[in-house]
Amino acid sequence: MTQPLTDLTLARSRQLSDEYPWVWLYDIEVPTTPPTRYRLTNYDRNFSFDATSSGVPLVYEPFPIVQGPVTQASDGDLPQIQLQVANESQIMRTILEDHDGLVGQPIVIRLVHILQQGDPSAALRFDGQIVACKATYDRVAWNVSALNLTQSSLPGRRYIRDHCRWRYGDANCGYDLNNSTLSTAQPSCRKTLADCEAHGDSEVAAGLSRQHPARFGGWPGIPRQGRR
Repeated sequence: MTQPLTDLTLARSRQLSDEYPWVWLYDIEVPTTPPTRYRLTNYDRNFSFDATSSGVPLVYEPFPIVQGPVTQASDGDLPQIQLQVANESQIMRTILEDHDGLVGQPIVIRLVHILQQGDPSAALRFDGQIVACKATYDRVAWNVSALNLTQSSLPGRRYIRDHCRWRYGDANCGYDLNNSTLSTAQPSCRKTLADCEAHGDSEVAAGLSRQHPARFGGWPGIPRQGRR
């Protein structure tokens, strides 16, 4: 039985979003002298993003950490996010005991798409503060204060699910319009994921390595409105 084209497109979109995921990054400051900063990620391996002023890459280490949804108390308090972190290591327990659970400490949360790992301006960044801590033998639950939009650094671009943001044929797009075979096969682009896949088929047909849809400039991993 043949799958409908719409089902195949959605399946490919999900496959692409899984292959190229969004990654959460956390900068947690510990009030030692001088302050110590821990960089953690929910990714399954070390993740380099941005660099120091001297050009040294910042490396985020994988760590068991789960981020809950934004919640707001019924009494009108500012919204909060809960982070749950593994508490099985002696290092984590010592940090919590020596520094009151890190309550009052700043924390920076970033959301980065893996295809934009080399572009520091592409991160969604939120600056918050740990306002409460509950620890058990195996985990720590931090409540992070509401994200203050006046202190947040927002990216200089829009994030759109189904529309590519690159100019057709530029260095970001990567489709070689100087190749007569490719330009004849695909003289234009509708900037959709399906059309990006068709451009990749043309690359393969021309005997070249497939660059598309991996270079698609949209964000198919963003959930559709009204869907769970």
